[in-house]
Amino acid sequence: MDIIKQFISELKKIYAENLQYVLLYGSQARGTSTAESDIDLLIVLDHFDNFWQENSKIKNLAYQLTFAAGKSVVISALPVTLKQYKEGATPFLLNVKKESKIIK
Repeated sequence: MDIIKQFISELKKIYAENLQYVLLYGSQARGTSTAESDIDLLIVLDHFDNFWQENSKIKNLAYQLTFAAGKSVVISALPVTLKQYKEGATPFLLNVKKESKIIK
């Protein structure tokens, strides 16, 4: 989980006060992960203008950290706005809200 701490540290540098929460969901949050499991993270930002730009920025950061660390783990991170997170009623967001753990 050190890679998660490093990832969050880098997110804080990039987003500062715009970074509201980082939520761990999926098998890691449920405690059912295996050695091959990825790390699923929902990145909740106060706001952003372009989903694809933020998604690309976050995915590039995740790739750089795992590559530099020589890790075979995959960080799957997805950005949403705080409004989307609070008001979202999609099956995906409802499931994340139900099973996630706030790690920042």
